Amino acid sequence: MKHPNENRKGYKKTPIGWIPTEWECIPFGKVCHLVRGPFGGSLKKEIFVVSGYKVYEQKHAIYKNFEAGDYFITPDKFNELKRFSLKPGDLIMSCSGTAGEFAIFPKTAPAGVINQALLKISTNSELMINTYLNFYVQTKAFRDYIFSDLAGGAIKNIAEISRIKKIPIAVPPICEQDQINQILFIWTYVIDQIQSLISAKKCLKKDLMQQLFSGRMRFSEFGLATKHKGELPTRWKIVNLKDISQVYFSGIDKKSHQDEMKIKLCNYLDVYKNEYITSDLDFMEATASVAECKTFQLKKGDVIITKDSETPDDIGIPAVVIDHIPNVICGYHLALIRPDNSKINSIYLSKILSSNKIKKYFSRHANGATRFGLSNSAIKNTIIHIPPIEEQQKIGLFLFSIDHQISLLQNKVKFLSHQKNGLMKKLLSGEVRVKIKKGEYQL
Repeated sequence: MKHPNENRKGYKKTPIGWIPTEWECIPFGKVCHLVRGPFGGSLKKEIFVVSGYKVYEQKHAIYKNFEAGDYFITPDKFNELKRFSLKPGDLIMSCSGTAGEFAIFPKTAPAGVINQALLKISTNSELMINTYLNFYVQTKAFRDYIFSDLAGGAIKNIAEISRIKKIPIAVPPICEQDQINQILFIWTYVIDQIQSLISAKKCLKKDLMQQLFSGRMRFSEFGLATKHKGELPTRWKIVNLKDISQVYFSGIDKKSHQDEMKIKLCNYLDVYKNEYITSDLDFMEATASVAECKTFQLKKGDVIITKDSETPDDIGIPAVVIDHIPNVICGYHLALIRPDNSKINSIYLSKILSSNKIKKYFSRHANGATRFGLSNSAIKNTIIHIPPIEEQQKIGLFLFSIDHQISLLQNKVKFLSHQKNGLMKKLLSGEVRVKIKKGEYQL
């Protein structure tokens, strides 16, 4: 495949492809100082150690808050390990488990040192701006080099730091790095602001659900809210799930059999990852018997929950079917709850099943050692509070509208991230150049 910059005027060929003539191709180890952490394990007291999984959580998070790891050391030990301490602007790379992930240690973080699962990367300020390098290590070309060096089985590791030092990278002049950095900073900042808004809306939704499902907050047309914990508004009922719905356990697996009907299968992850089951989800193909199709065919208004999981906390995750979806069947490890529409609104039911109170109930009743599961009886005997159907519908519609707002923001983040990645690829390869004109940065 022809390189976009190939044979362009003002470009030169290098080991990493065609780059602008005034750019340099330099080994990674010459623009940075790399230090591998010396230790790990259960260290105690006072000063935190940044551990590998935190880098994974904070990958590429230049402007986000950095949290402490779980390990601690004494101030004397910290002074011994100055060589491994972090200062604001240092780039951190995970070397095992989530190998190849990066984060920048920010100004807001307290003092810290790295363990042996991490690599501290301090840039040579004369050659490279640290935040520019953080953008560069996100590029596909650089990550291909990193991941080609991973060793191990289920847990991957960076085998040789010396090989990382030899990775060739494109280095523009510092002034151009600064311009590129500022452009990409704007994109990163806007995306982070939208993500912060998403987080705020999710927190607001969680708080509103707690108030609405307890009757402590109500829409004015339905009466007064209660003032005391445990007290329910008049006309509200306490019921078991079996009183307002039917519950079925699906045993349909992902295998296909010639003597069965071809179907689309709604799987565990379809439910786990989506609060709403819609017709545009990519369901897998499988087969099921005629009897199974009759019982487990999804209908609009059905609520599905995860009845099995490797941890009790992932038990009972609900999703509600909001579209008419022909020929889609509820799959294995799921419970299909079919509400009585005269008694319970399906969105209200789905949301109350995701409330903290019921999540704790599901977690307590999940049986197992290495794998946990809910019994049919535990699900059917789930206790829920239900207002009159009209109030349920209003609550369900209100929470659906918040979810819709969150979904729109999440789609905006995906769109902007896609545009940012495309722009970043062009800027960091020199395919698109930046220039200064009348004090303004322009592409």
